Amino acid sequence: MTHPDLDYALGDDVSADVETYEGDELRELRARLENVENQMSYVRRVAQTRIDLARSEMAQRTAGRNSSELSDVIRRLPDVLAENAVASGMPRFADPEIDPDPVYSLDLDSVVPPMKMLEIGQLSRRELRDIIVRLESVEARTSVQRRIVQERLDSIHDRIAQAVIGGAGSSTPK
Repeated sequence: MTHPDLDYALGDDVSADVETYEGDELRELRARLENVENQMSYVRRVAQTRIDLARSEMAQRTAGRNSSELSDVIRRLPDVLAENAVASGMPRFADPEIDPDPVYSLDLDSVVPPMKMLEIGQLSRRELRDIIVRLESVEARTSVQRRIVQERLDSIHDRIAQAVIGGAGSSTPK
């Protein structure tokens, strides 16, 4: 199950709407797609964090440790999160006002529910490998969907810029 706004943002209708909407309609469309992009960004960050934690635990197993207590996982958490904090391109900071919509996380949570992450140190190597592969799939799919939404937002911003430059700035948002 996906969120109806995500379905709309990824569908063909949104492209036609970008070309035909003006003024308030274009502003509303931009806000709707920005919310979708923020939700997708949040889900992607959560997926990446779960991947990093599972990989860290796998590394512990490769180093000869059979399992980790939750306190060990928590103690490693700052290092795990800092290890992959570097990204290419311009930094994009998370919207501090985001109110995560659980519908966007259903796919991710079906792979590894949040409470299952508390047991990460007790999972077998096979379970860890399976979780990593499945999480990477969700993260990759989310990244592709997010990129599509970003491209559509870019189209909206281009329309707004064209309207401002063309003198229609009074009816189109800045």
